[in-house]
Amino acid sequence: MTQYEQLLTAITSNVDDDTARLAFAAHISTSEPDRASFIEDQIERAKVRRAQRGHVNVGDHPLLRAHSAEWSRMIAKYARRWIFDRGFIEKIEIDPNLLLEHGEWLLLNFPIVAIDFRKPDEGPFPMDEIADSPLLERFDALRFRDVGLSAAEIERLVRSSHLGRLRYLDLGHATINPALYEALAANPDTRKILRLVVEDTKFPGQRYVDTGRDDIQGRAVHAWTDVSAEGKALEATYGYIPWLHEANIVEPLDASWFVAQGILPVKAPGSHDHGTQ
Repeated sequence: MTQYEQLLTAITSNVDDDTARLAFAAHISTSEPDRASFIEDQIERAKVRRAQRGHVNVGDHPLLRAHSAEWSRMIAKYARRWIFDRGFIEKIEIDPNLLLEHGEWLLLNFPIVAIDFRKPDEGPFPMDEIADSPLLERFDALRFRDVGLSAAEIERLVRSSHLGRLRYLDLGHATINPALYEALAANPDTRKILRLVVEDTKFPGQRYVDTGRDDIQGRAVHAWTDVSAEGKALEATYGYIPWLHEANIVEPLDASWFVAQGILPVKAPGSHDHGTQ
């Protein structure tokens, strides 16, 4: 194994560590100076973003605009879209069947921590295979935004034994019912999620809604609701549930960092703590 390959393996086997990324940048500083500068600069930008609890800016780096095709060439045949963070591709949009077939190779070559699933090009969504795949153990964030999962498919996902790292789950247009919220709260792995994204007016956590009031300029005023009675009942049974509280909203690519720093999940006054870390 070459030194280049050893350094890349160090990155993909410890995706949270910036030291390995900086060592890789130093190694290629002569042969690929723009790539090295990009890695170093994105790491600095991530530090600033996290300190400010800011958003990930996609594709705004001049070096990425100049070299995007070159630096994403290897992944372009597998993924439809991708996002660079801290110098490397960390989030991809992919057909679930391609992830199942090529996931091990992808994770050997890219420190991917976030998956945006799209509808399969052929056949139904392979939820049984996805839920049973050890590949899920590598991901902080899963997004099913436009997949249209059924309640049974969500329940199958929640039963997965590979969600220990998961901190962000976007179920998009899926059909949600009270039993699914119960299942998400009952499973220790999904209970600790920081951010649960659903399109459901009966979501039991805090929601950002129109208050029915306008400001002095005539604009609608929005505010966070309280946790609903149903949400409070879930916490009475299972302890503090981070995804019910807006204070835990976080960028998918930063979720594990905030947990590692002890910043999230925020503990509400008087809430129970049943091991949400």
